[in-house]
Order: sequence, then structure tokens, then C-alpha cells
Amino acid sequence: MISTAPRSLGVASVLKARHAMARSVPTAVPLMSWIDDLKVSRTERSRPAERPFIDPADSGTNARVLLLLEAPGPMTNAQNARAGSGFISSDNNDVTAENLWLARQSSGLVDGVLIWNIVPWYLGPASKKPKVADLQEGANHLRELIALLPELHTVVTLG
Repeated sequence: MISTAPRSLGVASVLKARHAMARSVPTAVPLMSWIDDLKVSRTERSRPAERPFIDPADSGTNARVLLLLEAPGPMTNAQNARAGSGFISSDNNDVTAENLWLARQSSGLVDGVLIWNIVPWYLGPASKKPKVADLQEGANHLRELIALLPELHTVVTLG
């Protein structure tokens, strides 16, 4: 986490820089590749595949703590009418992300953290909740993610 204030991905220059980091930060690259594969797999099975990326400003493959949320919210989806960032991030420009940013600051969970969702693809409006099948498939993908995090020792479930 490199931002000094919440909602930093609402600033165009910050968002542009974060996207540039996404494919170049060594701890993010393997996770970005895994997320790309997830999209291909879901697309091949004619399933919704819009999924945000991990935030390259977080710890990536060096994460010791995984903050596990339910499903990506509207501000993670860059394809919405009000475009989101394209990242699962506590730096997103919305109230939920701001609350998470503040909680991370007050708890000291700033470094060594990765944020992800049990259902990693975008479901639609925030009012749309995951179905049991979404949660089951998401749990299988979560096992894959955990295998990519050799330093992981704590999972904090939120939501």
C-alpha cells in the first residue's frame, strides 16, 4: 500500500501509474498471469469473466496476510458507466474502499497484505449477492491463489 490518503485511485494520474505497475512489479506479475488465465477459463465456459486485478501496490506474492472480501464491487469494474479502477484495492474511489483503507491504517495492516475476493469475478450491482455455486467455484480458485503465496500465514475474512 503506497497511498497516503484514501480514494487515491480516483485521481487519473495515480490510476494510470498503478496500471503501469500492474505488469511490471515482480510480486504482481505471477498473480496477474493467474488472473488472466482465470478470465480465459471462465470465458471458454461462457461464464461471466469480468474480473478486477490485484493491486500491484499491495504485497502480491510476498503477502503474509490475505484480506478476503466477498465479491468485487462496482468501483473495481473499469467497464461500468461510472468506470472503476480495474483493481481490488483499498485505494478505490468509494466508501467501502475508504473504510478498508482507514481500517488498515488503524490496525497496522499496511505492509505484507493482499486483498482478494472469494468470488473474484464481477457479479453486477452491489445488491447482487453470490450464489452457492459462485462461492464453491471461488473457493477452488482461492486454493490456487493461496498456492501462489508462499509467505501467507493469516487470512482475514471481511464482508
